[in-house]
Amino acid sequence: MSPERIQRALLEVTREARLEPAPEIDWEAIEERLPMTRVRTLPPHARSYRPLLLAAALCCAAVALFVGLPRDPAASGSLGGATAALPAARAALSTEIDGSKLAPGTRITAGDMAQSVVHRGHATWTLAPRSTGVLVAQGDVLVIRLEVGSVTSRVVKSSSVETFAVEAADVRVAAHGTEFVVTLAPDGVSVKVTEGSVLVGPRDQPGVGQLLLSPAAKQFTLGGTPVEADESAGLDALRPGRPRTGAAPIPESPSDKAGAGAPTPGTTPGSGSIASVGGPKAKAGAEAASAAEPTTAASNEPTGPEHPTAAGIESATADVVKLAATCFKQRTATSDGVRVMAQTTITFRTLADGGVRSIDFEPPLSPWVQACVKIGMGGIHTESTRYGFQVSRTVNVER
Repeated sequence: MSPERIQRALLEVTREARLEPAPEIDWEAIEERLPMTRVRTLPPHARSYRPLLLAAALCCAAVALFVGLPRDPAASGSLGGATAALPAARAALSTEIDGSKLAPGTRITAGDMAQSVVHRGHATWTLAPRSTGVLVAQGDVLVIRLEVGSVTSRVVKSSSVETFAVEAADVRVAAHGTEFVVTLAPDGVSVKVTEGSVLVGPRDQPGVGQLLLSPAAKQFTLGGTPVEADESAGLDALRPGRPRTGAAPIPESPSDKAGAGAPTPGTTPGSGSIASVGGPKAKAGAEAASAAEPTTAASNEPTGPEHPTAAGIESATADVVKLAATCFKQRTATSDGVRVMAQTTITFRTLADGGVRSIDFEPPLSPWVQACVKIGMGGIHTESTRYGFQVSRTVNVER
């Protein structure tokens, strides 16, 4: 069959198909032959309340049994006493007071437990059991007065010279960024510094007194005068160059022992005469050497004041903080105007001659910044002290 005939046949079949009507489809018959076309709806089950009724009946029986039993009056009284004692027990356990809600002049007394007063972001002071303190002033400088007992203070580090002070009798103990304990006794006031530094002096002369650097413990009179005899011997042993109390004597060398027992040419054994060693010149030389020995020993002892002044500490701290800020700006890379800020605690130690021995950062800054600070600390010089001193300060630096 030629292609032309095939084409004509296809056209004829198409024309006849168009003339025929469309057949009707029995959709219901088709659905019956399909699986799961009809789903039987299950009727809901009725909820049973029998378990709930049984539980309610048991509860009613237990209540009726408890009410019908005879009661012991003594037991009932003890139960009521215990119930009444619950608020008192809760009050005894509540040992922390919000200091921001206290007005100046508020008196705080600790019972059998220590009592803490918290000033958020500023300081926390804790009264020992059976101690009494009074809040004297709020604000930038927080002042409390210890009337009885002992108080432990924990002060948040700050760049201000003074943010917290404790008054006991006529003694004023001022601090910033430190932890210390003040104890009031009938014969004086004792101060123990475990971290940082405090300035102890007369109450009516703020900024004047003796500086105590941690670790330190010292006794003061009720008027604020230090009692030198009560200085801790254990703290002396921590200071370099200070002879230890009760140190063992240095043994003599064998040559010294031999020289002491052997006769010297030109001397008479057993005579004990200094002149027989070498005549009057030798005697004069021996006397001069004996006189020079105390001078030599005294020259080995470090000179200068034992503690720096408050102005010296602040001046040295300002120089170190300025150096750290400058190095942070110079050695910190930024782009597209992004500000970089960091908070760190700087701890620096000085030498006896006033130079800076070391500067540490916690948390540490970048190695480039710390190398810059190490190079520049040679240009910082403060007042000379007998043993040097150490200061810690929390600062914010930015680029």
